[in-house]
Amino acid sequence: MSIKWSNPYYLVILYSFRNLSRVIKIMKTVAINLPTPIDLS
Repeated sequence: MSIKWSNPYYLVILYSFRNLSRVIKIMKTVAINLPTPIDLS
């Protein structure tokens, strides 16, 4: 196994990425609902 799995920070990073994807989803929804088009790509 790699050292990453035994590193406690790995769980924090993993949680942050899950949180980030949720935030991006919300931002995309808000951007779609805005009257002005926003290019997120």
